[in-house]
Amino acid sequence: MGKFRSKLKGKAKGKRWQKGQSSNSNPKTQKYREMAKSRFFQENLGSTGLTQQAVLKHDAMMTYGHNSGKQKSDGENELTIAKEFENMSVKTGDEDSETEYSGTMRSGTFRTFQTFASDWSQCSNVSFSKLLNRFDSNNAIHKEMLAVLAAVTEVIKEQGGKETTTEYFAALIQTLKASEDDSSLVATLSLLSMGIKSVPQAVLRKQFSDSASIFIEILEKNAQGDNGTLLRSTIGCLSVLLRAQEYALWGDSSTMKVFDSVLAFSLHSKPKVRKAAQHAVTAILRGSCFMLPSEDQKAKVPKLHPASNRVAEYCLSQIKPEALLSGHRSVLHILTMLRDVLSVFSKDYIKTICEAILSLMTHNNIYIKTCCMHTLHALFSSPLETSNLTSTLAAQLSRALLAARPAATDTGQSLAWVAVLQQALCCLARLDLNLCIPNVSPFVNICVTELWLSDVADINSASTNALKAILLDCVKPAVESEECLRKHKTHIDSIFKTIGTGLDNPFNQAIKHVIMTIAVCFEIGNEKLFHVLGPLLKKLNERRESHNFHHEKEAEYATGCAVKALGPEFVLRHIPLRDGEDINLERSWLLPVLREKIVNSNLKFFATEILEMATFCRRKSREFAQTNDTARAHTYDLLCNQLWALLPSFCNNPKDIKESFKAIARVLGNVLKDNPEFRHSVMQALRKLIACSVDNEADKNELGRFAKNYLPILLNIYMSPAKGSIAEGQRLAALETIQVYLTISDENVREELYKNALQQLEASVDNHFQRESILDIIRLLVLYQTSEQIAILFDKWVFPLCETVLEDPKTFKKARREAMPEDGEVKKQLRYKEKAKLLEMEHKKAYRILEEIFRSEKETCKEFIKDNYKKIKKMLMSSLSKVADSSKAARLRCIEHLINATHFVDAENKLLKSAIAESVICTKDINSKCRQCAFNVINTVGNVLKTQDGGMQAFIEMLSSGLTAPLPRVVSATLRALASALFNFSEEMGLETVQQLLEKVAEMMLNNNREIVAGAMSFLKVYTKVLPTEVLVGSLPLIFKTLSNMSEDCKRHSRLEIGYFLARMTRKYGAETVEKLIPSEDEVMLKRLRNIRKMENRKKRMREERRNQADSDSDNDMAVKGTSKTLEDILKDSDSEMEYLDEEVTPKNKVKRAKNKAWIQDDNEEIVDLADISAARKITATDPTQKKKVTEEKAQKKKDGGFKTAPDGRLIISEDAFDDEEDETPKPSGDIDSDTDDTDDEGTDAKPSKLLKPGIKRRYDDILSIKSGRTNKSRASTATLSRYTTGGRGIHRPLGSAASVASSVGTEYRSKKAKGDIKKKGKPDPYAYLPLSRKNLNKRKKAITSKQFKGIVKSKTKGVKLKSKRK
Repeated sequence: MGKFRSKLKGKAKGKRWQKGQSSNSNPKTQKYREMAKSRFFQENLGSTGLTQQAVLKHDAMMTYGHNSGKQKSDGENELTIAKEFENMSVKTGDEDSETEYSGTMRSGTFRTFQTFASDWSQCSNVSFSKLLNRFDSNNAIHKEMLAVLAAVTEVIKEQGGKETTTEYFAALIQTLKASEDDSSLVATLSLLSMGIKSVPQAVLRKQFSDSASIFIEILEKNAQGDNGTLLRSTIGCLSVLLRAQEYALWGDSSTMKVFDSVLAFSLHSKPKVRKAAQHAVTAILRGSCFMLPSEDQKAKVPKLHPASNRVAEYCLSQIKPEALLSGHRSVLHILTMLRDVLSVFSKDYIKTICEAILSLMTHNNIYIKTCCMHTLHALFSSPLETSNLTSTLAAQLSRALLAARPAATDTGQSLAWVAVLQQALCCLARLDLNLCIPNVSPFVNICVTELWLSDVADINSASTNALKAILLDCVKPAVESEECLRKHKTHIDSIFKTIGTGLDNPFNQAIKHVIMTIAVCFEIGNEKLFHVLGPLLKKLNERRESHNFHHEKEAEYATGCAVKALGPEFVLRHIPLRDGEDINLERSWLLPVLREKIVNSNLKFFATEILEMATFCRRKSREFAQTNDTARAHTYDLLCNQLWALLPSFCNNPKDIKESFKAIARVLGNVLKDNPEFRHSVMQALRKLIACSVDNEADKNELGRFAKNYLPILLNIYMSPAKGSIAEGQRLAALETIQVYLTISDENVREELYKNALQQLEASVDNHFQRESILDIIRLLVLYQTSEQIAILFDKWVFPLCETVLEDPKTFKKARREAMPEDGEVKKQLRYKEKAKLLEMEHKKAYRILEEIFRSEKETCKEFIKDNYKKIKKMLMSSLSKVADSSKAARLRCIEHLINATHFVDAENKLLKSAIAESVICTKDINSKCRQCAFNVINTVGNVLKTQDGGMQAFIEMLSSGLTAPLPRVVSATLRALASALFNFSEEMGLETVQQLLEKVAEMMLNNNREIVAGAMSFLKVYTKVLPTEVLVGSLPLIFKTLSNMSEDCKRHSRLEIGYFLARMTRKYGAETVEKLIPSEDEVMLKRLRNIRKMENRKKRMREERRNQADSDSDNDMAVKGTSKTLEDILKDSDSEMEYLDEEVTPKNKVKRAKNKAWIQDDNEEIVDLADISAARKITATDPTQKKKVTEEKAQKKKDGGFKTAPDGRLIISEDAFDDEEDETPKPSGDIDSDTDDTDDEGTDAKPSKLLKPGIKRRYDDILSIKSGRTNKSRASTATLSRYTTGGRGIHRPLGSAASVASSVGTEYRSKKAKGDIKKKGKPDPYAYLPLSRKNLNKRKKAITSKQFKGIVKSKTKGVKLKSKRK
């Protein structure tokens, strides 16, 4: 080859960039930057980064890394790793006390944390772990707590204590008595609030009087103080102390006094203190030791807490009407607490407090109304096991809430009212269904007649959701109960009829919600409600067929629900497909719905109704085809196909297989033979019938009785050559149906078919299609034969087919010539390619037969494998060189089954070695199934060897033997196999073996072969995913060093894998840590890391923006949620116990509280009487005037189409017709004939016009520009726009001519330097239009008038032609 000369001059001048590094324009010598990095000019401004965390990370890397120094023994390594994983610390010292559990595990003391605070306190009690783990050195309370804890721990250790929670409790109580200043008092109380939860109940009961007196004294001294942390900690300690006391102790006045001290803080001015007190009261009432169910079933849990009446009286005194005189704040706080405690009051107090709440709801304060709704919703949502609400009271509350309905225009209150009443009715249904049903009808009536007619979409949705919940929770149980249905039949019928009236209004915007609710009615219905649901279904269909209906999908869904729940007979009775003698084509939409939804139906209905309609459609199709009416013939043919497609749906768990299948059996057989277009439906129906009759012996026998009729037909279909994809699909469906039908057929039928198949196999020698089909059928039939017959098949057919090898092409041709007869008759013989395909197919089918025998659970197959194990093993091990490419996957599956069938194999077994060698090679096969089978075999060998001593090491050695192979393909396949083994057996391998594998793979990554490096990158990907983060960190230096030392060609080829690896490590360890591991010489990888860090930060910002956007979009102002906490929520720790430790910081910028806005809906004729009970409905939280204004604007816009009208009825179409309605600045109307004299304000910004495209020639604008006034008639009208308006007499009189109007419009667009109009910034584009004239209708002047358009068209298309030429 010749030399390539460089065409670049000056080759020796200057420095040249390497390939791919042209973007690096910074100089290589960075003198001043290096000086800045070394901080030559500045003093030591901060820490050096040598923190304890960094040291610990370094220790972990050194511990789990690849040390080149002295190697420890296996026992030492395993002991070190076990200890360090045990205490979750990466410190590798020799002190036993820091790596072993301490001896007092029962009391909860252990070493599981090593933090900065641990250096100052040797406390090992679990209760204080949060302080030590989350210690903040900038927090003064934390420092004081740490000092107190260190001192207490030291005292306990000096006295020989075991650091139990009891010892800490006693020591902290003593410290609390001796505390003088507030800082130590707060620290001690905070520590007590942490540790008192794990103190035994016996200790708390014994120390109750002393401890409670101390805590109450602290509360009394600091009740008026500003230290909220102190109050919260004390209240928390008192709560735990009171919860531990016995039931009898609550009868003492001293206990009640302690409880009253906690209850008094439930109205504290500080929110956190108030929340802590309310939480303490709730926890005491619902979570005391005697209120919780114990293991002793004999001990009964009392229904009421002894202090519940005290809390009820206190709450009742705060929410009385006279309490509102002093302000609303205390009422709102008490209502908030009542959400959690109202359900545990006595029945009388619940009733009294609910009456007070209902009286509060008549108040005009919107916040009080909403809070009352929340409280009642929580009462109805509380669990029945812990609630004392009675069914009678729930019914009374439901009726009271129905009477206290807010105005329909008040959106927020209406939504809350609907949610509360829905929950009330559902709660009443759980308590007493007979009381619930009469109260459901009024609510349903309100939802249908008022809420569905509302213009607010949220109200429509809320009422629909409420109706769905009530139908499912209240009406459905009543329908399923015969007694309740008989007792409340009138109410239930009225509910369904009322919902059906929602379809009567043709202009109801909530029609979609109505249809979805009707769908729920169909779902809960049964045959007892046919008399009500039938007219409802008929009305729904009439509405669907009505004019201008746009909710077809919803109507079809509701009809589908009726089909699924009530059956196709019910639906077709009320929506008949047949219209007299003909088919109603407009209702053909029913057929897809029926196909998808039919279940648990009757085959008799298909045989009598559907089959008759299908026959009718087929006859009509043939009649129209004879008369050459192709369209109608095709229509009826499609209907016939759709009707037959319903057959599989009718076979979804039918009720009458035994009674009705014989009626359609003959028809189905004839269809299989004569009608190929219906075969799919019939075969699918047979498979479904067999599947659903597995548990019913009578149905199974009935279907099996027709096996002798159906199996020959199905075999004939499969044995027939297919022409086209449809016929091939029918063949495969027939084979699947044969396989299913053989499971229920008679033994004699199966044996006869098997013998016929063997005879046909012998007769078909060179027929490829026939032999393939027969071998497939034998594969299905062999499973039902005896072990002797299976052995005969194996010896005569399977073994010879697997051992057959195709000769050399030359030998094959020579044998073919010798086989020719001497008489000259030439018999048809296969060519070499055809023979090769035939042998390949036979290989594959033989292995498939053997695979089916292995997979079968029948005893005859297991017996055959046991008797012929050696023969099968010999065949599989010796057929490696003879197997065809398409048979590799089946052969590997047979080997996998053979390994599983072997009782005991070790690593020296030849079968395993041969299987591993073959599987490793096949992991790089082009066939995906073969690759998957190879990995399955490798995993099977690993599962067999992992239970043996040294088996996993031998397994790794067998796999690793391919790394020394001379072929890169073998090495790459070995690396992929090792990656698979690592993924599945990483725990069994051990850390040392995994690291040795990584070192071998790292050596392979330095190879120059791309294929080998790709396999190594696959292993590296698995390695980083499987290993724990703590272990992986020690291998990162070796990995990054290897990646940097890879050849440039392999780096470029594997750039995507390297990028994924860098991104994964960045997410796991951070970009700063990864950057330190990359060698400084590898600038390319460093640059890629920086780009990855930018991308990750960008993704993080986008995720946060989407989250913030979602939070801002959610509007839950008036939504009522179930706020009643469960027992676990009450007794569990707060979200963050360290909130007691945070210093209370007063926010600088306080948000202004929203004012309480309420409006009174007053009529012009009548004044609202505020003393009336119904006056509450006139007070709304939504401004009614604003809604009325919007409604009027919409109505006016709908009436006039968005255009203004003159007093005489003419439309005024102006330029700003589609502008924002809020813009009320006067603009030119553009109406020449208008009597108005609107002028254009020069100071206003106008939007550009979209009527004309920019860039139109000036000549075209100049031809007929009405705005510039330069028409043929009024060229002289070029008067400038003036603000003067006409009015008066003489020269001030209005002229009113068209020319004067035209002359005053558009002159600001006139150019001073050239002809035509110009565009102006901030103004719409000038436009032109052709005036319409009656003269254009004159036929004599047609030629003259048509000439004036030629110039326009020519100028318009000129620019387009120029653009097309340029292209």
